[in-house]
Amino acid sequence: MDLENLKTFVTLANLGNFTQTAQQHMIVQSTVSSRIRELEREIGTPLFIRERKNVRLTPAGEYFLTYATQILTLEDYALSGVNMLGVYSDSLRIGSVHTLYDCHLGRCLVPYLKKYPDISVKVLLDHSRNLLNMLYDDIIDLCFTYRRFPHPDYQCLPFQTERILLVTGQNNGVYQKGVSNEELRNLPLFYSDFVEATESSWFHQVFPKHSVYPLEIDVGNKLISFLEEGMGFSFLPESAVSEELAKGTLIEIPVPELNVPELRSYMILKKQTAVKQAVCRWMKDHWTQEP
Repeated sequence: MDLENLKTFVTLANLGNFTQTAQQHMIVQSTVSSRIRELEREIGTPLFIRERKNVRLTPAGEYFLTYATQILTLEDYALSGVNMLGVYSDSLRIGSVHTLYDCHLGRCLVPYLKKYPDISVKVLLDHSRNLLNMLYDDIIDLCFTYRRFPHPDYQCLPFQTERILLVTGQNNGVYQKGVSNEELRNLPLFYSDFVEATESSWFHQVFPKHSVYPLEIDVGNKLISFLEEGMGFSFLPESAVSEELAKGTLIEIPVPELNVPELRSYMILKKQTAVKQAVCRWMKDHWTQEP
């Protein structure tokens, strides 16, 4: 399977436009079309539905996209591994959901990089489902996610536990003493999908599944600038908004009628990976609890 065809397929899947894909790869549009046709011929099924100006993935294309991305990532790791020889003694490949990296994991990397300059570290930020697939395919060594993953071949270790807070801009102080579920239902709620990584029944007491929100961003801390403008309210991890709460640009709104659970995150790795030198060093320095 031609890697250039795969790269073109992944770009087209992400952009949904032949012209933009051609520009990104610095090729003519007809080359994009021929690469996709060749890939579809090889696979034996259409990967895209052609529309007037754009394209979208068929169900087969959506299924294939995950594997195409993994193949290209493996190629990148293979080449990186060859170039690492003689320079680094080992590599540590970490995958994390965005909010967890921004709030906690990034800080953990600083002492590790300083202490072990002979270890090459690579970090991938993605959604939990994709990260777990990468872990399964040995693309990453460690996965940091809000989703618990009980499996006999893996270690799923608690990483962080923190509160989930309802926050808003400092000018929305009318509810500073608390908000009822009925009042909450009528507020402009900005949504981040980390909520679904919790036992989300608490949330759906107020907001039914498939609700539509005035603003939805899958990376929770990207909501903060909108909240500081006083445009809405959002449930976010305490660590994501601690600086803004301290500065007073955001305020916490109590929700006494809502039983909001603690937000738990996990570090997941294959048991067989635990013997790898870079992983052993990470576990020694950053993991003091018993699995």
